[in-house]
Amino acid sequence: MHTLHMVAVKVDADTVLDNPIGSAKEEACGDVHSTLLGDEQPYATWYDWFVVGGGRFVEGDAYSENHDNAIAYHNEPEKFIAEMDKVLGWRKETATQMLERLKDKDFDFINAIETALDGGKESRFDHDLYSGLELSRIANGYWTPDSHFFDLANGTASNEFILKDIEEGRGHEWVLVPVDFHY
Repeated sequence: MHTLHMVAVKVDADTVLDNPIGSAKEEACGDVHSTLLGDEQPYATWYDWFVVGGGRFVEGDAYSENHDNAIAYHNEPEKFIAEMDKVLGWRKETATQMLERLKDKDFDFINAIETALDGGKESRFDHDLYSGLELSRIANGYWTPDSHFFDLANGTASNEFILKDIEEGRGHEWVLVPVDFHY
């Protein structure tokens, strides 16, 4: 499966202020690629490969990495905020749907865990237990396939540090990079 995430990167302020905006986008995309790839290992365990620049979710070659679709706050503050809010809305929508499905089934998370630990479900996948776990991870700010957003500078799926920087006049250091993740 594929999922689109906006990965927020904090670039060197001098790169943004002293160079064309494309330099900040290039730097941000390079940071995303090198950090997520790590030393030939994924940064997180939930994806196996990715395309920086949006991949299949944007126009053009689905497998070519480019910085054209990155959004620099310094250049497009309204678009930056709108895009960040959009993907965070996707996360909330997904989490709400998971929660409603579990409520409809009158899912008892504690009972499901106890049953699994007692050997009742070890040999098969329990979709409801997985959904409960995934919902819990999203609620606790973990980066998951359903987060749709990640702050690479602070290692969180929250936007709180970005908003603080914007409020304190350091928003120009942030770039959103669309990334197509396969998991």
